[in-house]
Amino acid sequence: MAVLLARTDAADDADDRPAASFPPEVRVCAQWRNRTAATYVEKDDGRIDVTETQTQIIVTRNDEDRRYEVHVDDVLAGFTVFRIDPQGRLRFPHTEVDPAFRGRGLAQIVVSEAMADAARRGETVVPHCPVVAKYLRTHDVPGLTVEWPDQPHPE
Repeated sequence: MAVLLARTDAADDADDRPAASFPPEVRVCAQWRNRTAATYVEKDDGRIDVTETQTQIIVTRNDEDRRYEVHVDDVLAGFTVFRIDPQGRLRFPHTEVDPAFRGRGLAQIVVSEAMADAARRGETVVPHCPVVAKYLRTHDVPGLTVEWPDQPHPE
C-alpha cells in the first residue's frame, strides 16, 4: 500500500479547496495533503545558503583546426568550423555543440563571436552552415561583409 505524504500547515486545512481524489490503494493521511501553492521561495529569506554558480564562457579562434571554439569552464563545449576558399573568404560549413551543453545558447554565442572577429579582421564570410546563416539573417554585424552562396553546402 502506498502512502502519499505532503505536509501542510494547520491554516491550510481550513481552505475551501476540495481534497484530491486518489485510487483506493493510495491512503492519504488526514494531516498531510499535496499543496502546490507556496512551494517555491520567491526571495532569499536568509535561512538557506544559496551558492552562486558562475560559469565562464570563452570563445577562441583555433587556426590549427580552423574553427572557433566555445569553452565552458575550460571544457570544449562546441565549435563552428571555417574554411578559407581560393578567394580568401571564410566559408562556415558546420557548427556543433556537445549534447551535454545544449540548450544554453552556446551555438549563438560561438557564431556571434566568430562573426564579430571576422568583421574586426576585415574578412568576408560565406555562410553555408544553417546556424550561421540564420544568425546573419537575424543579426546585424557591423563591418562584416557577407557573400551569400547560391547553393549552400553544409557539412
